[in-house]
Amino acid sequence: MNITLATPDLESYVREQVDAGDFASVDEVVSAALMRMREAGEPDALDADTLAAVDRARAGLDRGEAIDAEEIKDEWRRKLGAL
Repeated sequence: MNITLATPDLESYVREQVDAGDFASVDEVVSAALMRMREAGEPDALDADTLAAVDRARAGLDRGEAIDAEEIKDEWRRKLGAL
């Protein structure tokens, strides 16, 4: 099987892993990455707590409970300035 990486940066990263001695070959790097992906499950899947938080946030927005981003930024600037 031949694999073509999407960007030159990915190819460089893989080669750096081999050159650093972290892996014996490019095949080992790719295999390790695929095993980690399999262990992690769906790469774009969100856990139940995160999905519930998103649902609560959407419900709040539907009720008109949005907070202006500038208000949040101002609040954090005040908090950080007090440190």
